[in-house]
Amino acid sequence: MMGEVMRGFSALPWADIMWTVIGSIYAVSTVSYIFGLRGPLVFFNGFLGGVCWFVYCICMDFHIDLFFSTVISTTCTAMGAQIGARIFKAPVTIMQTPSLYPLVPGLLVYRATIAFISGDHPTASMYAEQTVITACGIALGILFVEAFFIVNRGIRFRYRRGRRILWKRHHP
Repeated sequence: MMGEVMRGFSALPWADIMWTVIGSIYAVSTVSYIFGLRGPLVFFNGFLGGVCWFVYCICMDFHIDLFFSTVISTTCTAMGAQIGARIFKAPVTIMQTPSLYPLVPGLLVYRATIAFISGDHPTASMYAEQTVITACGIALGILFVEAFFIVNRGIRFRYRRGRRILWKRHHP
């Protein structure tokens, strides 16, 4: 039909989301392999990248704000990276960094730069604002998860073996 606008590959929005999730899994797995990861870490990172993009698409589909969609997606991905780092006994950064690539606002930076060079300053300002909002959402989501795990580790340390340790006594 002439007046009907299709979203992308198909008329079903969920099919479009699944295609982009599959592309995200492939891209994150490839980047993980390029970074030198091998074996199950590549597949786990690809899975985390797919989860990251899927949660983001679902949030945007339910008309959640850009910032909160990014924070929710980053929090889910960072939590998965923390859990995966403990399962695979690997540093969390090698799981977290590639897994968050689908959220990185590279296209927004490119569009802001092109609009600024073209002299379209309102459009450049809009894209730059979206870039900063997305970057702050990624940082805040990572911060939430890191703070949770740091506090959790501190509580477990203070309450280990059934003893409650409030502070350490230093004997001179």
